Amino acid sequence: MKRFACQFEQFMRLAVVVMLLCGLWSCDGALDEKNIVTTTSCGTPPEFRTEGVDPAVSEAIGKAIASARESSDPKNWGHLGMTYMAHGFRVEAAECFQCAQELGSTDASWPYLAALCIVAERPDESVALLARAVEFSDEQQLTPLIRLGELLAELDRLDDASSRFALVLKRDPINVRAHLGMGRIAHRRGELKESLEHLTKAAEHPSSKRAANLLLAQVHLALGDRDASLAARGTATRNRDESWPDPFLGEVSRLRVGLKASLAKADWLYDHGVYDQAIEIMQRAVRDYPDSEWAWIVLGKSLIKKKKYADAQDALEKALEIAPNSSEAQFRMGVIYFRRNIPSLAVEWFRKTIATKPDFTMAHYNLGLCLSEAGDREGAIESFSAAVASQPECAEAHALLGDILAKANRKEEAIAHLENAVSLAPNLTWARVRLREVRLMP
Repeated sequence: MKRFACQFEQFMRLAVVVMLLCGLWSCDGALDEKNIVTTTSCGTPPEFRTEGVDPAVSEAIGKAIASARESSDPKNWGHLGMTYMAHGFRVEAAECFQCAQELGSTDASWPYLAALCIVAERPDESVALLARAVEFSDEQQLTPLIRLGELLAELDRLDDASSRFALVLKRDPINVRAHLGMGRIAHRRGELKESLEHLTKAAEHPSSKRAANLLLAQVHLALGDRDASLAARGTATRNRDESWPDPFLGEVSRLRVGLKASLAKADWLYDHGVYDQAIEIMQRAVRDYPDSEWAWIVLGKSLIKKKKYADAQDALEKALEIAPNSSEAQFRMGVIYFRRNIPSLAVEWFRKTIATKPDFTMAHYNLGLCLSEAGDREGAIESFSAAVASQPECAEAHALLGDILAKANRKEEAIAHLENAVSLAPNLTWARVRLREVRLMP
């Protein structure tokens, strides 16, 4: 049977979103105050304790501290701030960026990055810092101006935000991020047609496809166009927005070292289908961090994609030695046996996964596939129902549940799930065809 993949949604508040975009969501070395002994004037960098910190991170921060001590060059302080920021030490990073400015630098990087470090706790101060970054930027560098507009919008300063986005569009009329910002503001003001115009221009960009279409679904519905609303909702469900390109954060991310940096890079490569490079990175990671459950898991799932099932199984068994109740490792073991067409063992591992994590949507989904192929119709119905319950916007689970309910002569239930599938994923052609067939059933 054809296999489908479900899209998983994550909804985050402003502070969490900003932390993710800044590369601070997953950081090497906990944000632990014990690692910072003192925070002094610009003449002396903060002293850093290495206890409990990834050795590669400690080395990178130590080198940056030494450079800042040797010279009062603001670039050294900015580099130290970026090194702290790259590894999650936001407070210390912000102080270093402030020192870089006090030492006379007019580099827009330092107030911009300082603003991102403190935005979750002190948004008003971030506004002032972003305004300074705009002042230090040339007219071609629009990122600080866009960020300022977005923060002002989050603080309900809609007129101020709108003026910033308008200035961006004056300089760059096709700037998708500014159109998204204007579309959001127009929607909040009830200016639906203007919102529609801006959001449509952002609806196909990989960094705004989901966000723009989620809002477009609301706008179309408010304007009375239910079909367009369903189509936009389906597009949003099937997509996950990529991070906006950001030259400032790009410089920060390049300084990341250590295990979590390797995991993040390998995951990005995995998501983009570059499995060989992901494998190379994780082979080095498991050599340097043999006790990392996630290093073995990421290696294992990458090896599965290359059909190196024996090696993948070895990697996942190592992960399970470290963390016997790892639902992710258990699930990937099930995937191996599913791919190798050993359904009995696949079923066993998917059931183990569900016992560990009852709301693991893809474990229910894959278990349903296994049971369906084995002819266990009732078991498959139960599994697909559980997948839908844990992830209501998984169009493929609705479609397969509808299909198997129809085979069980449960016509009305089948139609309901197939309709859900089609509304969530209008381009899921086979579900649309199956829906027509089921409606004609006696």
